[in-house]
This record gives sequence, C-alpha cells and structure tokens, in this order.
Amino acid sequence: MVNNGCLCCTVQGDLVKMLLKLVKQKGDKFDHIVIETTGLAKPGPVIETFCSDELVSKYVKLDGVVTMVDCKHAMNHLNEVKARWVVNEAVEQVAYADRIILNKIDLVDDAELEALTNKIKIINGMAQMKKARFWRC
Repeated sequence: MVNNGCLCCTVQGDLVKMLLKLVKQKGDKFDHIVIETTGLAKPGPVIETFCSDELVSKYVKLDGVVTMVDCKHAMNHLNEVKARWVVNEAVEQVAYADRIILNKIDLVDDAELEALTNKIKIINGMAQMKKARFWRC
C-alpha cells in the first residue's frame, strides 16, 4: 500500500519503492503485480515508472493498461469540457489503455452502448474492448 493511499500523487517515488521492495522480498516468485488506481489517476506517470526507472525496468515488465468504463456515466465524463490546458482524465485513461472493460452494459440501451463504443474507438482505436455486467465479461 502506498503511504498516503493516492498513487497518482506519489507515483515516481512510492511506486518505485513499492515495486523494488516486492522484487527484493519475492524475487521472481510472483506471476503478476496488479496496480489499481483511482478513477482520477493519470495513467502516464504510472506507465512511465516502468520505463524511466532503471532498476524497476530491469525486474518488472508492464504487460498492459486496463481501463474500466462505467457505461452509464462514461459519455458525460468523456464529453466533459475542461478549462484550457486541463486534461480530461476520462479521455486520458481511455487513450492510454490497451484493454477496456465496458462495465454496466445492462444499464444502457443498444444505441447508447454503440455511441459509447464509437466514441472510445475515436479516442483509442487500438484497445481491445470487452463488455461486462456486474463485472463479469
């Protein structure tokens, strides 16, 4: 657990320490490390940690970035107009993802789901998308 509970604020320091501590304790005895951030986290600094820190990149490989999309509310977040020079976090998270889980598909109709998937494809046409309800794909 990161000291203050917020990965986005301390990513370069605490994440590096946490990953290296895991490697030191477990060596190569783990198959995966899952890092779950808040809905407001910026994925860029988290991803950068795996490339920019020499020790981390020596022992740990980033396999992918998964973004969970709440189908009921996603269009509002993706279309939210921010102040100049302010990044839309929802757009940024979709843009960085290589896998996207479309959750709560049971709460939207077919037209809303199609509009959302089209919007996501415009932002990131390369990501794999899986549909889920109650977090089951």
